[in-house]
Amino acid sequence: RAGANGAAGLPPPGAPGLVSPPSGRLTARQQSILIQPARVRNSSKDAEVEAVNSATMVDSVDVVAIDRIFSGSAQLNADAIVEFVTHLCAVSREELDAAGDPQVYSLQKIVEVAYYNMSRVRLVWARIWEVLSEFFAEVGQHPNLSIAMYAVDSLRQLATKFLEREELLNYQFQREFLKPFQDLMGAAKSVEVRDLILVCLGHMVQSRARSIRSGWSSLFGVLSLAAADPLSSVAKAGFDLARDTVREHFALIGDHHAEGVSCIAGYLRQRPHVDIALSAAHCLADYAKLLHAA
Repeated sequence: RAGANGAAGLPPPGAPGLVSPPSGRLTARQQSILIQPARVRNSSKDAEVEAVNSATMVDSVDVVAIDRIFSGSAQLNADAIVEFVTHLCAVSREELDAAGDPQVYSLQKIVEVAYYNMSRVRLVWARIWEVLSEFFAEVGQHPNLSIAMYAVDSLRQLATKFLEREELLNYQFQREFLKPFQDLMGAAKSVEVRDLILVCLGHMVQSRARSIRSGWSSLFGVLSLAAADPLSSVAKAGFDLARDTVREHFALIGDHHAEGVSCIAGYLRQRPHVDIALSAAHCLADYAKLLHAA
């Protein structure tokens, strides 16, 4: 408790054990009592104690109860789930920004929460995905290649799951869902990440082509960015996917043929890779024949 002089923990003037001199200054003995040298901490011993305490805390945590926090997010109302996802992304950013030792626990939980809440009303899911898409596009550029590729592969898993749901007429949810791939393709400096994006899109086209509606727009957007890639390996992978998509899924592209033509034309216009440009010219001619026949 604070004494009469307001200093917490010090006895009031005149109390036994600490007598104030008339001058109001502390005597040498009083100074020796109050001002003690700081005890030097044994860093190795402190680290050992901290490790033991951490292990004890981990052992006492109910993992099942913690998992229920995330699985139970499906029961939150619309505003609460958006707040929950927003703050979970903030925690994950802090974990991933840890110098020398980034953690992916919250990143993994974000993927799980997205799965649990994907069946929500589409307008609510659109609000959730607005937060998550920005987060994944950011993490996909992480300097740690393993984390960046994990983010891209997580996007693939979520997109494949999302494409199981039929898109309603006059809605563009698929385009918005696949947009992070397009954002990443234009921003990622890592060749491995750009290659993985094309592999993921190829997998989605093969497995979910019949479910894709507005998603063709984002897919052709990614492939158009690949056409301008300075590396021939990336450009060729993008062109192969664009050519195979047009040939094998022409009837499914629907109202997005203009974007498909523009995409193929991008490979024709690029200058660094002449062989790809020649192949694109033949592909564009075949595309024109298919459109004329249709």
